[in-house]
Amino acid sequence: MAGGRRLGLSVVGLAAVAGRGAGLGPGHGPCAGISALLHRGVPARLAPGGDALRGRSGPDAAGAGGGRDAVGVERLCPLCRSRPDRTFPLFLDLRHQPCPRAASGRGAGADGPRAFGRDRGADAPRHRPGPRRMASRPSARWRPRSHPRPCSTRKLLMRYVFCPSRDAAEAPWLGATQGKTYAPFGQVTLRPDTRLSTEGVDQVRVQGETLAIHPESASWAFLNPDEAALHRWMDGRDFGALAARMDSADAALDFAAHLWRRGLIALNGARAVDAGMFADGPNYDEGHLVELLLTEKCNLACPYCLAGANQKMPAMDETIALRSVDLAFAMTEARVLAFEFAGGEPFLKFAIMQRLVDHIRNHPGASGRTVFLSIQTNATLLTPERVDWLRDNDIRVGISLDGGAQAQNSGRPMVNGKASFPALMRGIELLQQGGVPFGGLVVLNRMNIGDPDGLVAFMLGHAIHGFRVNPVAYLGDARKNWDRVGLTQDQIIAFFQALLRGVIARSDLLLEDNIHSMCRFLTSKQRRTRCMRAECGAGDSFQSVAANGDIYPCGRATQSPGLRLGNIFDDGIESLSQPARRSARIAEIRSRRPADFDDCAVCPYRQLCQSGCSAQAWESYGTVRHKTPECAFYKTLYPWLMHLLSFDAAAFDHLNRCSYFEGGGVRFQHDFTPARVAA
Repeated sequence: MAGGRRLGLSVVGLAAVAGRGAGLGPGHGPCAGISALLHRGVPARLAPGGDALRGRSGPDAAGAGGGRDAVGVERLCPLCRSRPDRTFPLFLDLRHQPCPRAASGRGAGADGPRAFGRDRGADAPRHRPGPRRMASRPSARWRPRSHPRPCSTRKLLMRYVFCPSRDAAEAPWLGATQGKTYAPFGQVTLRPDTRLSTEGVDQVRVQGETLAIHPESASWAFLNPDEAALHRWMDGRDFGALAARMDSADAALDFAAHLWRRGLIALNGARAVDAGMFADGPNYDEGHLVELLLTEKCNLACPYCLAGANQKMPAMDETIALRSVDLAFAMTEARVLAFEFAGGEPFLKFAIMQRLVDHIRNHPGASGRTVFLSIQTNATLLTPERVDWLRDNDIRVGISLDGGAQAQNSGRPMVNGKASFPALMRGIELLQQGGVPFGGLVVLNRMNIGDPDGLVAFMLGHAIHGFRVNPVAYLGDARKNWDRVGLTQDQIIAFFQALLRGVIARSDLLLEDNIHSMCRFLTSKQRRTRCMRAECGAGDSFQSVAANGDIYPCGRATQSPGLRLGNIFDDGIESLSQPARRSARIAEIRSRRPADFDDCAVCPYRQLCQSGCSAQAWESYGTVRHKTPECAFYKTLYPWLMHLLSFDAAAFDHLNRCSYFEGGGVRFQHDFTPARVAA
C-alpha cells in the first residue's frame, strides 16, 4: 500500500487492451502499461498560481474536442503510485506534527503507518504532516488530523466499473462528431481558489451504500460514508478548503480528480462529462433497419404473438415485397442498411424470400452501401437445403423459443395444438450441423417465468451462448390474452435477477443481450440499443412493412393502427423514411425526452432508460408522451446491477469473461481516506 492508499483493480479483460498503453502517453514506473491505459499518462499538479484550470481532454487531444478547455488526470500509476514530477502546494504549511494514532501504531494498514504523500518504507517516521488552513484565513486554528481507520471493510472504498478501451474510443469521437465534452482521462490542474460544484449530482441509497449519480450524463460511482459526506460538503467551496479538510493535499487532488473524471463534480464550472450528453440524441447511428413481414400467417399459435399472426392474416406478394425493397434503397441517407425477414413465420414464404435476397444482392442501390440480411424464425420449418441457403447468403439467424419442452409446448404450440419442441430441436440441430450461428429470442410470459435456472441450463445444454429475454408486452395478441400470459413488473424484476445469478453461478459463457445492453449503458456514453432509449429512430431509421404494404415506425407498432404511417403505394411516397418526415406522431417520438414527464424528470436513472419504448407507451396509455410501462423494471434493475458489478468481484469477473463489457471492463475501487467530516 503506497502513500496510505488502498486501491484494488479487477483487470480481467484488460490484458487485451493493456498493450495499447504505449500509444496513449508516456509510461512510468513498473505499471506503465496499465497506468497509461487508465490515465492517459498526463501529468497533474497542484498549482501555486497561474491559471486555475489548464489542460486538455488528453495528451494528444489538441483540437479534438473542438478547442474546448477540459480538466483532467494526474500522472500517477494507480498500482505503484510512482510520481515523476511531484509538486507540493505553496498554500499549505506542511509542518510535521506527531499523530497519536500513528505513534502508537494504531490505525496502520498492512504496510505500517502512513507517511506524507507516499510510502517511505519500513523506516518511515511515525508521524505525519498536519495541513494548516490557508493564509487568507489566519484566524482558523490548526489542529492535527486524526489518523483514519484502515480501510478493511467493503464499505470504505469508492467503487465503479468502466471500460478503458471504450472510453478511449468515445472521448475523441464525441468531441469531434457530436461537439460534446467527454474527458475520462483528462488533465487536472488545481489551485487554491478553484471552485468545486456538485450541482446536479444526486446521492441515492442503494442496498445500504451511497450511489453518487449525475442523472443528465448517467455518470456514477459508489462513495464510502466519509467520501459521500465530503462530496456533499464541498459544493460551492474552493479546492483550498477541501485540501485543508482532508489528510493531505495529495489526497484532496486525488479525490477531486477522480470525482471530476467520473462527472460527479465541476471545477470552475468545467465538467469532464457534458451535462447535456443525451439532450439531443443517443450519440450513435446504427444505420437503417427495414423489417419485412413476409407473412402474418404462422404454423405456431403463440398466445402473446406481437404480430397477431394467425391463418386468416395476409401474406406479402412479390409486388409488395419488391416495391418495399426499392423504397428502402431510395433512402439516400441510409449508408448502412439492414433487412430483416419476419412474420408470422417467414419460411412459409420461402420462395419470395429467395427472390428478395437475389433482388437485394443485385440492386443498383446496394453499390457503395453496407447491406446486412437477417431472419427471425421459429426454426420448425428448417431443412438441410434451407440451412445451406442461409449460410451461403450470409444471413444472420435469430430463433424464437421459450426454453425447455414444457415452456416451449405451452407457450408456442403448433396451430393444431401439438407440441412444437421436437421440431424446434430438429431445427437447432440442423443449424449447428450446418455451421450457421444463431441467437435465441425468448418471450418471458406466465408459462416460463417460474424456471430461470431451467432456461439457463437449456441454453448451455444446447450450446446456445447468446440470447435475449423480452418480457411479454401489452401488444398484439397479448392484449386479449393478458390474463393468461401477462406479468407484473415485480415478477419480471425477480426473474432477471435470478437469471443473472444463474449465469454467474456457472463457469460456462452465456450472454443475455438485455443485461448486456444495460451493462453497456452503464459504461458508455452511447445508447446503442433502439428499444431501450427514447429517440429510437422509429419511422426515421427503422420501418416495418406489413404484409399488405402498410408502413409502421417499428416492429412493435404493427398492431397499433394509430401509429400507421401510410402504405407503400400511397401517392407521393418516394422512400420508406419519407412518411415519417410529415408525421406529427413521429415528431412527438423524435422529441420525446425524460424531462417531459414529471416522474422521469426527477428520476436519478432517467438517462439510462430514457423513458423507455414509445410504442408500448402508446399501447398502454394512448400517447407516446408518457414514460414506459416498464418503468419499475429499469428503476430497480439499473441500481441493482450497479451494486452487483461494483461490490461482487466474482460476479463482475465472470460477466467480464462472458463479454458483457466491450473491450474488457475494469472494476475500480480506491480508498481516498478522507478525514472525518463534521456533520
